[in-house]
Amino acid sequence: MEGMKPAIAVQSIFVFVGAWNNYFIPALIIDSKDKMTVPVLIATLRGADFMNFDMAKVYMMIVVAIIPIVIVYLLLSKYIIAGVTLGTVKE
Repeated sequence: MEGMKPAIAVQSIFVFVGAWNNYFIPALIIDSKDKMTVPVLIATLRGADFMNFDMAKVYMMIVVAIIPIVIVYLLLSKYIIAGVTLGTVKE
């Protein structure tokens, strides 16, 4: 089971990033502006008004969207590093 932890950690990161960045289904289902997910909100801010386009809001929303991904990666990176070094150490 020890050898499976790095693979499970990598798969967990991929699943979390895929779920967190999901745009299509929430854009179809959610119609209320106060329940929008972060990717839908970023797309709405980018396409709201082309002449009155505020990139600062978009960049701040991108930072907000990246923070949970970085936290999940930092929590699971110890398992990935342990798995990489597991095969290199000779006894």
